[in-house]
Amino acid sequence: MRTGSAAAGTGTHPRGKDAIRAGLAGAGYLAGAGLLANAANVATTFVLSHFLSSRGYGAFNLLVYLFLVLSMPGYAVVVAVVRQVSRWESLGRTDRIAEWVRRWRLVSLVVAVAVLVASVAAGPAIARALSLSNASGITPILTAGAAWALLSIDRGLIQAQRRYGALAVNLLVEAGARTGVTLALVAAGMGVQGAMLAILCSAAFADAHARFAIARQAPWGARGARGALEEIEIASAGGAPFDELHSATSTRDFLAALSALALLASLAGLDVIVLGQYAPNGSGAYAAIAVVAKVLFFAALILSGYLLPEATTRWHRGEHAFRQLAITLGFLLVATATEEGVALAGARPVLGIVFPHRLLSDSGQMPVLVAAMGLLAINVILTYYLLGIGRRSVIGELAAGTGLLAILLVAAGGKPGATVGYDLAAQAALTAVLSCTLGIASRTRPTLPAPREIRRSGPPT
Repeated sequence: MRTGSAAAGTGTHPRGKDAIRAGLAGAGYLAGAGLLANAANVATTFVLSHFLSSRGYGAFNLLVYLFLVLSMPGYAVVVAVVRQVSRWESLGRTDRIAEWVRRWRLVSLVVAVAVLVASVAAGPAIARALSLSNASGITPILTAGAAWALLSIDRGLIQAQRRYGALAVNLLVEAGARTGVTLALVAAGMGVQGAMLAILCSAAFADAHARFAIARQAPWGARGARGALEEIEIASAGGAPFDELHSATSTRDFLAALSALALLASLAGLDVIVLGQYAPNGSGAYAAIAVVAKVLFFAALILSGYLLPEATTRWHRGEHAFRQLAITLGFLLVATATEEGVALAGARPVLGIVFPHRLLSDSGQMPVLVAAMGLLAINVILTYYLLGIGRRSVIGELAAGTGLLAILLVAAGGKPGATVGYDLAAQAALTAVLSCTLGIASRTRPTLPAPREIRRSGPPT
């Protein structure tokens, strides 16, 4: 059964009231799946808080945020895939997609294997730098971060088709696999290492599902048994896949998105990392409120799966996607207001339901941290929109915001109250800057592909 909006099925964009209904449906698929996936992930961390010591729980969250940073190249791949596929579709050159995808998959495979090998040797040094008691979780989480690009390629293809139902199912597959494998391995006594292995396994399960979904729906998705072996054959023969990436534009899109999303990941995780360095024994208590508040950041990443293809495909059609931007922000603001209301009504009693008493000392800081993460989530959405329409100037703005946050967090010296207050101030300043950039973009008229671009595309490969 085909899933996704009607617009996604036809490859056309509805207009007027139909566009609003389609937008609410598309974003609704992802919002619902994101809610369930985040609930599963948060519930898993709640369970782990009872199995792990305070310092062990802090180490678990630190490694999760390390994974977030390492997975940013994968999220950047999504941007590059969506923009390139949309560009070729607007030029009538879908014949190029299959070969291009195969090469990107090969590059991702080579990088993942290289990271696996390097992480075995460098694990102890990385563990010491992060103040971790051992390096058991380093290799699986580094490998998972690198392998995330493989899943991201296929998620990008689903997004480019605007099949939001299929993408929502894929998110649930990943969350279900992560929850089940984590609980199984931790119950078996593997602790933090088991939780990190579970993240790697969930990415593998989700990629298998994504490839199946692509093969069923996209004429260029089915590759057959022979095609599935070509990536390994090229690598074993000493081929150079990097020379085959024949679109300089997609490479620039990837590098721009990588820079922007790495900075967003830093904005999301710097507080945990800096506080862990200054006060490692108190990192578990801060991690307890961070796990809940930073759900908003992950919700924004999920909702970007709707906004990015809408903004990109409309830009290539000579249109803006402000209605879709408003729908996305609407879902996000509802989530932020709900979480803020719970935090203000009584963060400690709510957290006490699932967290042990020893991790509740920072619960009073939760309302401020939720507000900061709400602004960060808005910054994520604005960044994705600007990347979708090719505004690479956003990188400099994010770099400035990250630098400001780092300076303020160091000045906080590991004190939770100062940490959340400075985080809120830095995120608010960045929101103001990105909003101004969006205002400038709104006065720019999107342009359709120029004839010379079509001539440049050349014969099929």
